[in-house]
Amino acid sequence: MRNALNKILIIVLLTFLISTIDKCAEKKKIQDYQYIFKHEERINYGKFKYNSYLLLFPRDTPKSLTDFYYVDYKDIFFQNFTIYFTCTLSKENYDAFVDGLNNFVVKYGDEERKLLVNTDNFVYKAYIAQWREPTDKWEVFEYILLDEDNNTIIFVYTMGMIEYIEKITSYDIAPKDQFFLNDTEYENYSIYKTDNYTNDHLNPNDEFDTAEYDISFLDYLN
Repeated sequence: MRNALNKILIIVLLTFLISTIDKCAEKKKIQDYQYIFKHEERINYGKFKYNSYLLLFPRDTPKSLTDFYYVDYKDIFFQNFTIYFTCTLSKENYDAFVDGLNNFVVKYGDEERKLLVNTDNFVYKAYIAQWREPTDKWEVFEYILLDEDNNTIIFVYTMGMIEYIEKITSYDIAPKDQFFLNDTEYENYSIYKTDNYTNDHLNPNDEFDTAEYDISFLDYLN
């Protein structure tokens, strides 16, 4: 009887492990763009969330959307996400959108946080919203690249999974040096003001609800 019970417990345990290891939900069609926001509770900080508000990712599907990729990867320990999409604009709208990026600022009272501009660590000019390592097990990268020759905006968000995007896109979106902000004043940078996970990483002290910002330039994606 005990042996039979042990076998049942082993089967149940194995079934659980199989169900939680290497689950991967992929979306590659442009019409699947809204899947990013299917689980609205993920647009926040904490356990099993994007650890971002995706502030510069339009909530409505952009009319200029030309490519899209989303993956939700879950193993027994972590749930990670990667989002990639491109928008190709008219020259006029492209210039207006870039002007919006250059002037974008998030205000927390007297404190202002802007996008970090980088021209040497990527193939394309980059505007960085987040580049941080909240824990020693995963990173959060959120940035926009500019393909000026083709008036194309490249949006990238990844939680430690940049290799997934590299497999499916013709764009070289990876940084030359992942640790290029280490030992600088912008180490663990984010436009979203939290306690930087120094205390309880599941419940950071989040001040974003009181922030002021203007994202009306996202309209140029339509």
